[in-house]
Amino acid sequence: AEGNGVAHLEKSLETALGTVAALAAATCCVVLLYKHRMAKLITGYMMLSSFLLFGVLARYMLVQLLAAAAMSWDALSVYLAVWNFAAVGVYAVFIQRGVPPAATQWYLICISVFMAWQLRNFDDWTGWCLLILLALWDLFAVLSPWGPLRALVNLMKERDEPMPGLLYEAKVTEPHPEEETQASSSATTHVEARQCPSPAAAGPEESIKLGLGDFVFYSLLVSKASSSGFVAGATCFLVILCGLAATLMLLSFYQKALPALPISIALGVVFFWLATHLIDPYLRFLQSAELFL
Repeated sequence: AEGNGVAHLEKSLETALGTVAALAAATCCVVLLYKHRMAKLITGYMMLSSFLLFGVLARYMLVQLLAAAAMSWDALSVYLAVWNFAAVGVYAVFIQRGVPPAATQWYLICISVFMAWQLRNFDDWTGWCLLILLALWDLFAVLSPWGPLRALVNLMKERDEPMPGLLYEAKVTEPHPEEETQASSSATTHVEARQCPSPAAAGPEESIKLGLGDFVFYSLLVSKASSSGFVAGATCFLVILCGLAATLMLLSFYQKALPALPISIALGVVFFWLATHLIDPYLRFLQSAELFL
């Protein structure tokens, strides 16, 4: 049994290393294309891949949902619905003219859900090995002087050109002191004032950008943890949010691009072990003994 476990771990590591190597090669290709001013080629490739992602995976998921709900649709209606969904998604993500930011963000979340749903097919060993290796790769790619993502960020700063890609962007507006005083009476008023500031009261607006791959692997971590039970899944979901909050705090302190995966994945791995070996057995013991805290 021990030999089978070692062999399984070796196979999982090989699969995870191959996946990370493919991602690293793709990242280096993107950096080289951007460096040689081929941003339109990058955009075209991403638009095509996103269109196929929306079309193929969305159709597959829709068919499975219809089968689970015991509903029957004709093939023509399914194709029309899916490919219209794909066309609108590509327009909302890459062109964005006349599209509300909430619609663009919703389609970006759909992409991350589709990708994570596909990656869930990895077995548990491969999934956890992949997450750990990706966190290490993210550290190297962003913080190392030879990291491709760091080189990409430096190129974007030099040229002052946005990278055509899949980035989840959230606007951050600093409120005027008078606005804070007026909005401090209730939390509801404060939220509305932050969402709809007047031109005179709004402070300087900045944005926080998060790579869509981070959302994909956050979702993969939660899905792998959820396969071990509700407690593990809920615990990993919460610690991912804590890790992301810690990353944003470090971002505000250092004022430079930082990897978003390492802290959340490290916390997720640690608390997944704690949830499966300590928290879940403890809760089961309390339930069996009919003790309520």
